[in-house]
Amino acid sequence: MPRTSTSSCLRACADLRARLHEGRDGGLSAALDALPAKGGGDAAGLLDALLDVGRKAVDHGPAALPTALVVSAWVLTERSESRAGWLLRGRVLEAAGDTAGAVDAYERYLAQTDKDPFGLAEQLAPMAARARHEQGIAQALARAGRPVPVLGEPPQDVEAEAAALVEEQFAALASGVPSYDPAVLTGAAEHWAGLRRVRHGLPQPDPTLGGVEWVSAGGLRDLIAGRSICLVANSGSLGAGSLGPQIDSYDVVVRFNAFRIDAAATGTRTDVHVTSSRNPHNWGVRAGTRVIVTQKPETYRAAVRERLVPGAQERVGDNSLRWPVRDLGRVWSEVWPQTPTTGFNLMWLIDFLDVSPRFDLIGFDFLESGAYRLPEAMGQPASSPADHSDEKAWVMERAQHVNGLVTSLR
Repeated sequence: MPRTSTSSCLRACADLRARLHEGRDGGLSAALDALPAKGGGDAAGLLDALLDVGRKAVDHGPAALPTALVVSAWVLTERSESRAGWLLRGRVLEAAGDTAGAVDAYERYLAQTDKDPFGLAEQLAPMAARARHEQGIAQALARAGRPVPVLGEPPQDVEAEAAALVEEQFAALASGVPSYDPAVLTGAAEHWAGLRRVRHGLPQPDPTLGGVEWVSAGGLRDLIAGRSICLVANSGSLGAGSLGPQIDSYDVVVRFNAFRIDAAATGTRTDVHVTSSRNPHNWGVRAGTRVIVTQKPETYRAAVRERLVPGAQERVGDNSLRWPVRDLGRVWSEVWPQTPTTGFNLMWLIDFLDVSPRFDLIGFDFLESGAYRLPEAMGQPASSPADHSDEKAWVMERAQHVNGLVTSLR
């Protein structure tokens, strides 16, 4: 990893900012605008600001990955043992297709902490296997004289190249042309099959074991029609309170991601668990309905295959519930530039369905009081209250009554 100066890092950030379109970047432009022009002043403040840029650049997609790579290199140049730096480095390399590099970065991150809020430890073994198969495919491609995928190409391109090489070698074998090479065919086939097993979880247990029901937006509407519903936030203010009995009195209790059960503060029932596809926690906790929220169809499918625990839920939200603000509401980034959070996707959806006579948000102070999650998830970086300003404004425009930690939308 090259040593990276502050000036070159800020120059890369400035170049990225010049290429971005307003209102389409999930807060990346705002994070870049917050950087000082020459990097002077508070060193800790600059570090935090660049880490924020790096995280948002990874979420933005391939066009911003080179800048995220530079930012991660700068952080680790300044602080070689930075946990946040190694975590960012791992995310960047994984997104860029350097699985082996991502495994190394994640191992360095885990070596410096006794907490694992992202569930990385259980992902390292399959990631290492994936790296081995990707390297085997690269060797087969090189032996066949075909272009080898390079850092920055999506991992699925490696799989596609291997499949094409296997087909090409079988065709050469059948026709007897000189391009057939037994070592190329066996190497490509072995590692292509291995990569598919690791990446797609094949073979895998059926997550619907026990007969789950797939629920669409219409099915969710039927489940909550005429019933009181509360959405329970994972906020510090809720954890310090005593609203548990009141929460359990609703007909439908909705919780999010790494929620923490405390009978006095948060109640005990979980009728609907709404979770980001990247959240590693609470998938095995019993819930009547589990809804997976994610932007991309492929990550939804991966979560269904790899995250769902057979028997832990009676119903699973289908693809129509995956990204409701954008997909159902057609609220595009031109209208709503901020990436909708898991919580906002659900509160928007319940408001849109408009079939519950009582609809309350409990503990939603939009991170002003910090987080109250499972202990192993408390190390997850939290966005600032400013990142949720639009969501808070949306709620207050629709609020009919506010009583302490309870905001009533119906």
